[in-house]
Amino acid sequence: MKYVAVLDISSFIWCQKDFEENKEKYYDLMGKLPDLYDQLLENNAAILLKEELYYEIMQFFPYNSMPNGYEIFERLTFDFLSKICNVHVYDSIDNSEITSYPNLVKEHFSKSTTDEVRYLITRIHSIQEPKNVFFTFEKLWEYESNLSTSLKDAKFEYETVCSDDKEVLIKYFEKYKRKFEHNPKHDKYKTGLKESPLSCFNERTGDITKAQELLDKSYEHGNSFYYFDVENSVWVVFRNHEENRYHGFNQNDREKIPASIRKIMSK
Repeated sequence: MKYVAVLDISSFIWCQKDFEENKEKYYDLMGKLPDLYDQLLENNAAILLKEELYYEIMQFFPYNSMPNGYEIFERLTFDFLSKICNVHVYDSIDNSEITSYPNLVKEHFSKSTTDEVRYLITRIHSIQEPKNVFFTFEKLWEYESNLSTSLKDAKFEYETVCSDDKEVLIKYFEKYKRKFEHNPKHDKYKTGLKESPLSCFNERTGDITKAQELLDKSYEHGNSFYYFDVENSVWVVFRNHEENRYHGFNQNDREKIPASIRKIMSK
C-alpha cells in the first residue's frame, strides 16, 4: 500500500499571538515534532512539498519566538527539511472552488504562504492515488473528524494522523514498511546465467539484515526501488512480489538505473 504524506503547515508556521497566549501548547509541540521528523526520514516517506513551500517554512518558521535553550529545535527542523529526498512536487494551481474542512489556510499565514497551501489543497483533492495521509498534532487539530476536501458533489476524506504519541507513530509507519523476502532464484551461490544474484544476501546464513537495510534506504521509481550497495559496489533493484514484501537482485548495468535515482544517490 502506497501513501504520500501531507504535512500540516501550521505545525511549522505558528500564529505569534497564539504562541504568546498559549506557550505551553507550543513547548509541547517542540517536544513532539522531532519524532515525526525521525519517522518520516527513517521510512523515506513520500512527502508533498515543493521548493516554494519549503522556503515559506524557512522564512516564517518562528525562530524569533524560540526561548533560550530551544535552538536545538530550530536546528532539527531545518535539518529535517534539508534531508527530505522523497519529494512529490505539485503544480502551482489553485482551484478556488475546492474547500478543505477544516480550512488548512490559517488567518496568520502570509499571502505567499496562503497561495502555497491553496496549491497543496488543490493537489490533494485532484490526485487520490497514492492515497494522501495528513499529519498533524492534537493541540493544533482539535477536530474529531478527518481532513476532507470538496468540490461540488465530489468530497474526499483523508486519513488524519495526530502524531503526538511516539510509539503509536512508530506502529503506524510499521504497517507501510517494506519487508525484504529473498527469492531463491537470486541466490548468489546457485544463480544461473539467466538470473542476477543478490550480493548483499547470503543464503547460507539467512541473515537479511543488510538486504533490509538497503531496502529501507532505497528510492522508488515506477514499481521498483533502487539503491547502491557500496560494500559490494553494485546497484540493487527491489521488486514487489506481495503486498509490502520485496525481493532483490544486482543490476550491473548502470544505464538501467533511472537517471533520477542516480542523481539522488550522487549527492
